[in-house]
Amino acid sequence: MTPQLKYGLISLFILLDLCVLVYLFSGNSPPPAKQAAAPPPSTQPAVQQLPPQNPVPQPPVQQLPPRPSPPPPNPYEIEKDKCNSMAATFKDQFLNHWPQYLTMFRSNDEPSGRTQQEYFAYRNSWIEAKQKCMQSVLGWTPPFEHTVVELAIKEDCDVRARNYRARFMDMAPLSMSERERYLSTNGEPPFFSFVSNFQALKQKCSRVVTGWVGYDEQEVLRQGQYRR
Repeated sequence: MTPQLKYGLISLFILLDLCVLVYLFSGNSPPPAKQAAAPPPSTQPAVQQLPPQNPVPQPPVQQLPPRPSPPPPNPYEIEKDKCNSMAATFKDQFLNHWPQYLTMFRSNDEPSGRTQQEYFAYRNSWIEAKQKCMQSVLGWTPPFEHTVVELAIKEDCDVRARNYRARFMDMAPLSMSERERYLSTNGEPPFFSFVSNFQALKQKCSRVVTGWVGYDEQEVLRQGQYRR
């Protein structure tokens, strides 16, 4: 290569470099990005900022004292309640059961005798229970009197005595033979046995019913003997 050609190539390269530099610093660089337009001012009224409020002081929560536990049951009250409940059961039986029960068998002597024995056994059990409560519970008294206990047997005695009286009134104007015939016709024992049975009834009723008093059958016979 000749020196002229060599210097010519060097000059050409230098010229190309200058052209590149001129291009880079000229106004042909890319345009800057457009900025977004600012939003229009808001037409809503500004929210008024309230001044801070101090919190209202709350009263302190009062702690209630724990409820005291109930006192233990009183043994005296427990026994007293048991006695009152027991007495209420006996009273109900004396008033509502035994009067009707004795009435069911009154017309038949044999069943009637058994029912009366049952009644007296029940009555004795009440007497024992009553005495036990009076001894174990200081100051306890039965909530009902003997009239309740004796109601059933008193009614039985009254009805039987009235039935005997009706027989005596019918026999009063009759002779002894007519009385025997009358009693036999009505299914009764002979006259003297009939009178003896009535006297036994009076004694029994006077013993089991407080203040019960019968009547004198002979007086009834004398009063009615002139009705004939």
